[in-house]
Amino acid sequence: MLISKQYIQDNKIILCLIIAVIVNMSLFIIPLNKRKTVQKNNA
Repeated sequence: MLISKQYIQDNKIILCLIIAVIVNMSLFIIPLNKRKTVQKNNA
């Protein structure tokens, strides 16, 4: 019982880390795409 609870907690932590990485990547990639479109419009 304790082992399964600990396992579930570890999985939740891993899921949170994965979600955080995906959010950070999307926040980083979206501004890059906006900059590219702005540069194309200026040129």
